[in-house]
Formats: sequence, structure tokens, C-alpha cells
Amino acid sequence: RIIKINIYANEHERILQLEPDFEIVKDDILEDAEPDDSNEEQNKQYTEEHHLEDLKPEAKAAYNSIKNSLSKYKVNPQHYYIAYKNKQNFVFIKFTKTKLKVIVMLPFELVQSKLKHHEVVEPSLGVQKFYNGKCSSIVVENTTNIDEVLELVNLAAVSEKIKISKD
Repeated sequence: RIIKINIYANEHERILQLEPDFEIVKDDILEDAEPDDSNEEQNKQYTEEHHLEDLKPEAKAAYNSIKNSLSKYKVNPQHYYIAYKNKQNFVFIKFTKTKLKVIVMLPFELVQSKLKHHEVVEPSLGVQKFYNGKCSSIVVENTTNIDEVLELVNLAAVSEKIKISKD
């Protein structure tokens, strides 16, 4: 069996892409030990609870503030993130145990100019292509100064996505 690993890197970030997906590789290795439930894993519907179960209360409160602010938009939970969508996904929220990474579909310069109390990271070009447009990543650990983040996620909801050229 062939496993392909692509590494995309710049000075500050590294993205690893594994083909086939790690879960599929792991399932194939354990195939003899367990009954075949691979269809069940592929058909699994992810929920918000899946992402919130190990989250610290401060980060969970921050997520609930964002969720309440975006209540009129469609929630799109995926395996690694929760997206909110209007016509297209405009915000992606990734979870760690202690904080949220809120990826908004707005240019880095705009987000950086509006945020004074949160860390903002400009994703690499490859990551921005993955999200299909210019985006910025905001680190949120609690509800302190959450209003400036809510302003940006609501702005992303009504803004046109800025595409990245294919060159």
C-alpha cells in the first residue's frame, strides 16, 4: 500500500497532507483486529458537541458568543472545524482544548487594523487557497474583547469573498 505525504511549508508554518486520510490508513491497519466499520466512519455526521466536549469553559463561552452572533446563518460542522455559511462559508472555527482559531474570509490587513486585543495570523498562500479566498486567523481564548471579533465575523458574513489568483 502506498501512502503519500505532501509537505507545504514557509518560514512560520508547515502543513502536512496525507493520502489516503490518516483515519483510512489506521482502519486498514486494524482491519484484521476489528469488524469492518469503515462505512460508518465515512457517514458519521459531526456536530458542535463533537468539537466542544473537551474545550475549556472560557473558550466554550467565546464560541457560544460567536454562535449567538451568527444564529441566523447555517451551521456546517465538519470533522476538523465548524463553518458558518451564507451563500458560501465565511467563517471557519477550529478548536484546541484551550482556544479557538477563527478563520474569517477577510483580508489580513483589514482584520489586523480592526483588532487591538487578539492575535491575528496571516495564513500562507496554500492555506488561503484551501479556504478558497483571502482570509485571516484570529486566536480567541475567552470572551474578553470578543466584540471586536464578533464585528469581524458579521462583516465577513455580508462581504464578498476575495479570490486568490490561480498562478
